Amino acid sequence: MMAEGVRPWDVLALATFAPLGAFGPVRLSPNLGPADLGVAAAIPLPRGPGEFLVAAISDSPGPDSMPVLLTTHRVIWFERFEPAPGAADPRPVLNGRMADFLDLGPEVSADGDAVDLGRGRVVELPPGNPGLAETLATALRALHRAATTGVAPPIDPALADRIAAAIPKAREVDARLSNVGEERARFRDELLAASPHAYATPTIIAACVAVWGAMVASGVSPAEPDSEELIAWGANGALRVALKGEAWRLPASVFLHGGILHLAVNMWALAGIGPMVERLYGTLRFSALYLAAGVGGALASTMLGPARVSVGASGAIFGVLGALLAFLLAHRRAIPASILKPMRSQIIALVVFNVAFGAAVPAIDQAAHLGGLATGFLAGLALAPPWPRRGASTAGLARSILACGAVAAVVTVACGVAIERRADTLAPMDLFRDLAIQLAPIEDRQIETVKGVMEIAEEIQSGDDETVRVDLAARLAEQEREGRAVLVTLGRVWTPDARLRAVVDRLAEAQREQIAAVEAARQYVRSGDPRDLEGPKGFARHAEAMARSRASAIDLQESFLRENRLVEPADGP
Repeated sequence: MMAEGVRPWDVLALATFAPLGAFGPVRLSPNLGPADLGVAAAIPLPRGPGEFLVAAISDSPGPDSMPVLLTTHRVIWFERFEPAPGAADPRPVLNGRMADFLDLGPEVSADGDAVDLGRGRVVELPPGNPGLAETLATALRALHRAATTGVAPPIDPALADRIAAAIPKAREVDARLSNVGEERARFRDELLAASPHAYATPTIIAACVAVWGAMVASGVSPAEPDSEELIAWGANGALRVALKGEAWRLPASVFLHGGILHLAVNMWALAGIGPMVERLYGTLRFSALYLAAGVGGALASTMLGPARVSVGASGAIFGVLGALLAFLLAHRRAIPASILKPMRSQIIALVVFNVAFGAAVPAIDQAAHLGGLATGFLAGLALAPPWPRRGASTAGLARSILACGAVAAVVTVACGVAIERRADTLAPMDLFRDLAIQLAPIEDRQIETVKGVMEIAEEIQSGDDETVRVDLAARLAEQEREGRAVLVTLGRVWTPDARLRAVVDRLAEAQREQIAAVEAARQYVRSGDPRDLEGPKGFARHAEAMARSRASAIDLQESFLRENRLVEPADGP
């Protein structure tokens, strides 16, 4: 005897589809969830009186999958059509189709990995499942025959009792899944009504790409720019921010990237999550929280750990994730549970993964990620607008401007306090590392000029006077130009430590002596006077002074390292 409210037809439909449960891609009710509905989860599915979902067939459940859905009255499937070449909208077109069991015929048959329903209706099934198409075709033929003749195949009484007992639960699941489609459709409409377009996200992406393009056009490596090049373009650095007061580097560094791969990964992530968060907050509030998170991440990178050169939008992108989490917490009742729960779980999992990955890879700026995440979360709580929003209004714009101004003020004050404290905590290693970064490209050029002076000395000693004067003129002119360029670059090197400043001064002295040596050699080429080579102000004296100054610079560096215990003391001289 069947339970009250259980119809024989429902028992027949579930019993007929039961053999499909033997196949991996098939999920039978009541063991169905929103992920099994795929693209159908975002739309209200049509249901007649008493009709409910029985099974879903999909080899990759998820929001983008196109399952075959079976109800007690019909089969529903989806078809994807690629747009014609040159179409205004390049996105594929998704078409949903259905066929009632009454509308099927005896010609229903299996065709490879598909079921042919007749009249051009073909239901594609997940490939690689032998027997699935035939089993589904057999079930559909049986239900069509029962619906049109009233003659149902016999059902084992024990199976019928188990199915009848499960039908109330199946109806509950169906009602919940039905609400999922309606809730998601409503939330999608609210999202588009609040912000029909996302302007800030593509603008930020375009700005980052444009900055990278400008860097490359100026001669910076497109794949691996060095630290000195990044600093010249506005990279974040603790010494410049804390000691030189260059706080503008905090927001500027958010738009710089350390090569095309770094840029591509960050822009891919921003393009994926940015538009949705922008629609939730609105363009103005989103722009404010993005910049606040970027600055917060850059500030954390400056404050925590050793002084480093850092660039990239990853701190701001983590902040966007934090803002999304804040919005989900602030509006957990306004957002459908079918959207809220999986999204919150995905965000938390993504953050945990990136934090763990960053801890395992030292090159990743973990401080910027965590700082951006925390700043974005707090800014998101402060900027979270009422939901649902109904378009723009003067009062709403005023509230947004006020809220954004408050966030900007708090971030500015926090930066001022943090930068002042950081100036007192810079370690000698930080100072030395920063100087080494500045000197690295100069050192190579200075070494080349030293080698050039040595080669000139050898040619002067070994060559005939007239030959030397002719052959060396062009080389000496080039040596002098390069020497003066290196001296100008050395003049831009900055360090707050007096001992390291002395290192730079010695290197500058060596460079001035190199220039003087070249000038003396050029005078010798013009006059042929031996005093221009060996006299008190001749080539040899300046070359020797250059060598002494460079040796003194090296001694000062080693002394600084030993005094600060950055190297082991030498056992001997």
